Amino acid sequence: MAQHNPGLVCPPASTHPEQGPAARRRGPLRPTAAIARDVLLPDDPALALALAQQLLIRPRMANHSFGLWGYTGEAKLGGELTVQAGGIGAPSLGSVVSDLAAHGASRIVRLGRCRALERGLRLGEALIVAAAFPGDGISLALGAIDTLEPDPALAAALAGAAPEMRLAQIASVDFLAASGLEDAEGAGEPSVAIALDLETAALFALCQGLGLTAGALLVVSESAAGAPLADEDLARQALELGGAAARALAAGAVQASASETASLL
Repeated sequence: MAQHNPGLVCPPASTHPEQGPAARRRGPLRPTAAIARDVLLPDDPALALALAQQLLIRPRMANHSFGLWGYTGEAKLGGELTVQAGGIGAPSLGSVVSDLAAHGASRIVRLGRCRALERGLRLGEALIVAAAFPGDGISLALGAIDTLEPDPALAAALAGAAPEMRLAQIASVDFLAASGLEDAEGAGEPSVAIALDLETAALFALCQGLGLTAGALLVVSESAAGAPLADEDLARQALELGGAAARALAAGAVQASASETASLL
């Protein structure tokens, strides 16, 4: 994992409060730089820093409130990109996503970890979420009952950017400590899920309600038998997920620009 860079971690010495409704929100984010339309959403603040250093040309700290580090800058693949830590669990992620939406985000890719249910899943294997079953409290509070899916175009772009990754149906729950499929009880169709996570269903449900585009890439950080992935391997895989997500967002931006240009002709 990358070392802390004081120039990145410390916010500007003097930051003027933003004006308008977004500035009056009482959510966790207090942006010190603009939030880009495209956002990568890892859970871990240290990973957000490492991804910013890997993917952005000159990262600027966009948030340090509540320890949820976020960075904005020009992506090496083109366009503006924000990398914002979402924290652990759906309540934290939901608060962060709501604030991101209020500050102009429109496409979000979650970069997270999951626990295998299928014994054939390898530690460190990367998954593109094709569907998430809502077994967590936040998704259910948002009214989710049936399977939640990512934005089709973004999911296709993620698959194109990382064809080696497996498409997966997962279930999102509030607690991963117990073992077995019973963890996903109430999650729609738990027998179809091959992995469990904490946040993806809530992300999809919230983004649908807010009119945002969402997708998710996960790394298997714990086997079905409970064996954990080594920290250094998890960090390396997470950075690879970030690279794939950045490629997908860049490709999507190019396609959107081409479509807008064609519509003007």
